[in-house]
Amino acid sequence: APVGGMIIPGNVGIGTTTPQRKLTITNSGANGQIMLTDTGAVADSHYGEIGFSQGAFSINTMTDLLATTSRMVINNQGNVGIGTTSPASLLSVQGNGLFSGNVSLANLTATGTMNVLGLTTLVNASTTQISVSNTAYFPGSGIWNSSGNVGIGTTGPGAKLEVAGGN
Repeated sequence: APVGGMIIPGNVGIGTTTPQRKLTITNSGANGQIMLTDTGAVADSHYGEIGFSQGAFSINTMTDLLATTSRMVINNQGNVGIGTTSPASLLSVQGNGLFSGNVSLANLTATGTMNVLGLTTLVNASTTQISVSNTAYFPGSGIWNSSGNVGIGTTGPGAKLEVAGGN
């Protein structure tokens, strides 16, 4: 055997006498199967956990008291959740996100407030539709409210097109 290690031919089992793969870890409890420790980390950052339970794979962080918080989950339908333990779509993110590159979308449904900063280009504008169920604000341009009125220089247009102020 190598110095400080070992060579095991065949499959290795932890918690099982019948390992099915090179490494099989079996756990019948609620805790994750693999715990990672960093003894040099700051308080409440010493532990991490990789687990599989009831068809879901999870990556978790743990406090020094071993309280677990799931950071990413892949459920038994293949849905990935970041910041949520019950992803409802192929990718479900609970919380804020940051994309430093380009994001391409075939369809976009915003169920909350959608903020678009910087230059925004809608390609294929002849077939692109913007549907607003409440109020959309276009800074410097005007307001399009839910009654279908467009205002330039006013936040409450009373006609199909109302222009206020300016030359």
